[in-house]
Amino acid sequence: MNYAHKLRVATPLWIGALTLVKAELAATVGADPGTELQELDHHHVVVELSLPPLQSLPATASEMAQMVSRIASTFEVLSAWDEAIRSCPPVARQPEAILQMPEAAFSPVALRALLDDVPTSVWQPLAGCWDLGVPVTTVAGQRAVACVHRQGYSRRFSALEVAATRESMAQVS
Repeated sequence: MNYAHKLRVATPLWIGALTLVKAELAATVGADPGTELQELDHHHVVVELSLPPLQSLPATASEMAQMVSRIASTFEVLSAWDEAIRSCPPVARQPEAILQMPEAAFSPVALRALLDDVPTSVWQPLAGCWDLGVPVTTVAGQRAVACVHRQGYSRRFSALEVAATRESMAQVS
């Protein structure tokens, strides 16, 4: 079974933060990272990144995290793990809403997902829920955001749930 190295990193929330993190990580490890999910956290963005297994990379995610932590200047490594690469699609998960331009009033998380073209989540403390926006392209070629909500704080959204939401959109499209 093949595994991908996964990293969860944090950086101050500024324009172009994701681009800087990906560029610095690519320069450090010599491979372009995939962006699985980003989470808005007050004045920071927490990004889940994946790197495929390559000969040039350290053997384990923890070794890679140590190497990256010594060199990184624009972000902090929060955690690292190895995850099996899935060969079958996830079970589809229907979003609660699909927002399309130009008629939709986009929430900040949906707008950030659309602008960065990266699934984005945020904790809404007053509502007591997590919101997830997943950018998708409709059959008509329009950009849209599939929105998913989860009550309670204890379980964040994951890359697998993003894939499940995209799978449901592919079935509709």
